[in-house]
Amino acid sequence: MAVAWCGASAQILDLKPTPIQHATFATSASAAHIAAGGEISLWLDVTPKPAVHVYGPGAKGYLPIALTILPSPGFKAGRPVYPRPQVVFFPALNERTPVYSQAFRIAQPVSVSRGVTSGEVLTATGVVDYQACDDSLCYPPSKVLVSWTIRVM
Repeated sequence: MAVAWCGASAQILDLKPTPIQHATFATSASAAHIAAGGEISLWLDVTPKPAVHVYGPGAKGYLPIALTILPSPGFKAGRPVYPRPQVVFFPALNERTPVYSQAFRIAQPVSVSRGVTSGEVLTATGVVDYQACDDSLCYPPSKVLVSWTIRVM
């Protein structure tokens, strides 16, 4: 058995409708095929809009970006791996805070169950929680739904 990753973009459903999109999200995977019982990395590419930053892990007083994969019997998700954020000094607040202001990739390791049958299609669904700010304003926290489709071969 082998597993194929199908699809090249995120299914994005903003769970808190807002007229302003603070970042774009795109999904991909580390391999096109993998043996059942193997591991792949599901990738989430995040691109903040110009002059916007999202908070990184370790941010205090803000909602740092977090990817959570919803449970599924066809696979087990490990802990997501975040790149090191840039620590920026904000003079108006007199604080140093970890942020992402450029495009970055979150890697989500996933182990496909050995019991998955050939021809089965698995959907990995994730929820991205984040807070974004620009040079003059911080926006309320947002949630975005992303997904990856995995076909067992």
